[in-house]
Amino acid sequence: FLITSYVFKQLGGNRMKKNYPYLKDINFLNKIYGLHSQIMYTNITVLKWDETPIQEVTGRVVSASISVNGDSSVRRTANLTVKIKNNNELFTNIDSLFSINKKVFIELGLRNPFTRKQYSDYPIVYFPFGVFIITSESITHDSTGISLSLTLGDKMNLLNGYAGGTIPASTNFESYDTVGPDGDITTEFTKINEIIRELVNHFGQQ
Repeated sequence: FLITSYVFKQLGGNRMKKNYPYLKDINFLNKIYGLHSQIMYTNITVLKWDETPIQEVTGRVVSASISVNGDSSVRRTANLTVKIKNNNELFTNIDSLFSINKKVFIELGLRNPFTRKQYSDYPIVYFPFGVFIITSESITHDSTGISLSLTLGDKMNLLNGYAGGTIPASTNFESYDTVGPDGDITTEFTKINEIIRELVNHFGQQ
């Protein structure tokens, strides 16, 4: 893991920073990975469209898979089923909290049995997996709590028409024409940073 912290943007210039100091501790990670009996947990931070945090939801992972495919336009996809303990406030608003096209920041974690010696402030050792877009969700309620199933994809879903803007086939990002005061047409070549800005702001609706 190369990510050691994640910063959520908040209104007013304030920042909420998540730190993962143990990600730099190879010996500790080897001990965690070497545990024979492991229960996986997840911390899901629901984000507004500008990636301001709305609410965090923690639960026990029933099943999880995250795939990275360098040959696909959507490089990261995930499927996650979580058992969430009863919480009266969450129980009443979870159906509106999780919906298609919402952004979520996903962390998966393992219980830390070494808190007496190492990282006592981290009873669960979470690993950041980044921001995803919800492409489908399913929620069931019963006497034991809430079961939440999410299908997720990376932010390319905002550009390919699946969960956001579309790029018309005729779109040309390489150059554009400008008309001078004398009516002369001049072709200008587009810089890479301008292409990215246009993709994100216009086609991705960010």
